[in-house]
Amino acid sequence: MASPNIKFEVLPTPNPEEVSIRVWNDANQMDPSSIPTIGQTYKASPIKGNKPKVDSEFGEYVYTYMSKEGDDIWFYFGKNRTVDKRNTPFRTWSDSRQYTWPAVLEDVYFVKSSIPQYINNGDGVTQTPRYIPRYRYRPATPYNSIIVVQQYLSEVPFAQSAMTHDFPVPTDVNGSYLGVQVEFPRCLHDTVTFPELVPGAQIVQGVGMVNPPFIRNPNKMIFPATNFLDWTDFVIEDKQTPVNGLFLREKVTIYPPNYQPDSVFT
Repeated sequence: MASPNIKFEVLPTPNPEEVSIRVWNDANQMDPSSIPTIGQTYKASPIKGNKPKVDSEFGEYVYTYMSKEGDDIWFYFGKNRTVDKRNTPFRTWSDSRQYTWPAVLEDVYFVKSSIPQYINNGDGVTQTPRYIPRYRYRPATPYNSIIVVQQYLSEVPFAQSAMTHDFPVPTDVNGSYLGVQVEFPRCLHDTVTFPELVPGAQIVQGVGMVNPPFIRNPNKMIFPATNFLDWTDFVIEDKQTPVNGLFLREKVTIYPPNYQPDSVFT
């Protein structure tokens, strides 16, 4: 195939304020030594033959990608950005997304009734205090929530660490106190503790997990606080997509409702 009339092209990018370029080479005449290394500037690249506009601003663009069209090889170069520029969104907009905000356990406690209960202890019927669990919680709430979408563009992939975010991880609170079960389904909550009031409580060996953790505590049940204690904004989605050698990143932050449903007391 004859060489094309156009050997240098300016291309649009997802950022309307930036362009990238691609430079032609004959696939049947090139050799591996003429292939640029990723991140090498257009000016310093070993591309054989004439390099149009190499002394312009494009000379500092860096190599990102290669494609083949027939007998033509195209080398792609994108704008070389600073770290701050890569991490500055070039476009931001608001939208909405349906999301169910998890239940929030605001309080759990016990009340002692003045009316005793009677139990059979094997030797007869005995009288013991009656304990009743009480909860205050905000129910799980589906809501068409506000989201903010931010787009970023980079000539190198965004680091995994930059795209790793915390998001709410609700957990169950299933325990007992003085024989009374506490069973609350997945929710956000602070640390919950149920002390064990059995005198001389000892761990029964050979029952339970085969390879137990180093520390066991027979005197209390502890449910650690969830990573989020309440509704708050968080990054619900963060992904990047290759586009002609550049990387388009789209980060989505979701925001809780402007109102909160009334807490439930049970």
